[in-house]
Amino acid sequence: MDTKKIFCPDIGDFEEVDVIEILVKEGQTVDIETPLVTLESDKATMDVPSDKEGTILTIDISIGDKVSKGTQLFSLKNSEAQVIQVAEKSQTDAAINVEKTPSEVIPIKVPDIGDFEEVDVIEILVKEGQTVDIETPLVTLESDKATMDVPSPLAGRIDRILVKIGNKVSKNDTLALIFSDANQDKQEQMSPEITDSLAEVKQSLDNAGDANDASQDIETIPPITSLKNIVRTSFASPSIRKFARELGVNITNVNGSGPKNRILKDDIQAFVKTQLQANHAEIKTKLINKEQLQKHGEWAEESLTRIQKRTGENLHASWTNIPHVFQMDEIDVTELEKFRKEKAIDLKSENIKLTLLAFIIKATTTAMQEFPRFNSSLIDEGNKIALKKYYNVGFATNTENGLVVPVVKDTDQKGVVQIAREVNELADLAKNKQLKIQQMEGGCFTVSNLGAIAGSFFTPIINPPEVAILGVSPIKIKPLWKNGGFIPRQVLPITLSYDHRVIDGVAGATFTRYFGEILSDIRTAIL
Repeated sequence: MDTKKIFCPDIGDFEEVDVIEILVKEGQTVDIETPLVTLESDKATMDVPSDKEGTILTIDISIGDKVSKGTQLFSLKNSEAQVIQVAEKSQTDAAINVEKTPSEVIPIKVPDIGDFEEVDVIEILVKEGQTVDIETPLVTLESDKATMDVPSPLAGRIDRILVKIGNKVSKNDTLALIFSDANQDKQEQMSPEITDSLAEVKQSLDNAGDANDASQDIETIPPITSLKNIVRTSFASPSIRKFARELGVNITNVNGSGPKNRILKDDIQAFVKTQLQANHAEIKTKLINKEQLQKHGEWAEESLTRIQKRTGENLHASWTNIPHVFQMDEIDVTELEKFRKEKAIDLKSENIKLTLLAFIIKATTTAMQEFPRFNSSLIDEGNKIALKKYYNVGFATNTENGLVVPVVKDTDQKGVVQIAREVNELADLAKNKQLKIQQMEGGCFTVSNLGAIAGSFFTPIINPPEVAILGVSPIKIKPLWKNGGFIPRQVLPITLSYDHRVIDGVAGATFTRYFGEILSDIRTAIL
């Protein structure tokens, strides 16, 4: 008996990597490139494919073992089935003498996928009417051990798809019907719905040479007898495939940068980034042009200010890259407003305008001290957060040139009156275009206050590297239940926008509740 051994290949700089999954069993026939075992280092997960054909004789490792380059993994013996398969194929080819029709609808069935039964359909990679080539992935199947693609055994056009995501399939179940046409030119004429891709298809056919008989009977399709034929040519571990599905990425569109075109996590992330940039560019190209406007009537042109353009770019990047969550609430500020107006009269002689904003900034600071994650920033490529020990709160200010955000520094060390004084000074500087860069840097949290302008709620966009922003709408008079009856109260609508990567919904709701309690008892809480 001819015995062959399979050793752990060169896996780069990794040493003593863990065996986390064994993908074959003793007695199983494998081909070259059949995945055998999954290894995991502290940085990546990778499959080790077979570099030989044969039948698994012994498995020399166990889950939990640590292996390095040169460690023996398996032993193989020559498979008698290989010889039998060759003979059977020759006999079949010799026996078949059927006149092929120019075109026909052929069922595509689930091939032999080993010992797997009732595997899940987790992705459908084509659509009806789509033209496919031989080996084009059609569907993705997932068992409890592996994820695999089923490729098309022939070229043609998808007539019908007979499975849905979530279906369970087994060997010989029909996945789809494919319309195979021996005359490609005729097929192109019969497929006007895909005329936008004809040039690409024709180029592919030209490069492939003269395929004078692409159509064949179902009996003539070579049987798929191993996992080699149903896994991707670019390998990816089950964890990477799961990561791609969570992001909505069709892994067949991703180019692998690992050994033997293995797809890594970085490849998935780079693909997503590229798509986002492409989508942004596409949006720009869809902006209306002057000629289109002229068709509908008169119009006037006005240039955006430098501040408006810069703000727009930053907000677009924030909205695109940060998963925003919005927590809305209403706060009874009747007592606060009564106190503020009384205090404002006393400060009028000092030329200090005591606005609600000063109280909000102080209350926000107190809430950040109670919930430190609201005073943080993502660092280390999003793997860690920096918890700040200082408290600087910015406030959005409207100017002739657009919104700017001056920052009040060290709000934890200042009272409401001092904060009010600095808010007035910074707002005046902003409106007079005298703000310095240093006066707009270092913010930990932003308050966007609409003041007496209209509206009930709005959803402000986070200003990175901050992780939250508070939107404050105008106070409204509303009936609230108190002391056994409805009485008119002054209610402040607020919206807290926060980065869901750092702050969850429970924390967001708790923050707004605590913030509301502070404003309702402002004299004892922050004065």
